[in-house]
Amino acid sequence: MFPDQVVAANWDSIVFDVGDDPLRRVPMLEPTRGTVEHVGALLDSSATVVELLEKLGA
Repeated sequence: MFPDQVVAANWDSIVFDVGDDPLRRVPMLEPTRGTVEHVGALLDSSATVVELLEKLGA
């Protein structure tokens, strides 16, 4: 999701470009928990990457 806003991604984190704000890094403390079962509803309910980050509390 949001491929145009992903600046970097690895096993440790995902970095998003959210426009005028500084880049936003989301730590991936347990990357194996990022399955559809764990995060699908969160992703589906987020229309923008900014909304997703707000829901994550990032």
